[in-house]
Amino acid sequence: MDIYEKQEGVISVVCHGTAGIVFLKKSDGEYVVKNKRVNGFPEDHEKKENILKVFLF
Repeated sequence: MDIYEKQEGVISVVCHGTAGIVFLKKSDGEYVVKNKRVNGFPEDHEKKENILKVFLF
């Protein structure tokens, strides 16, 4: 968060990593993803692979 906020850094995730940043907050208490566009796997992919039983998020 220090790099993101003070040096205008980038937060990047891959695959199911979007679930790992959804509750990430900045120092002012706002969620990092507020008013941002976030991309991840479509739910159809999750259903086909039966992944929802493992990752409940």
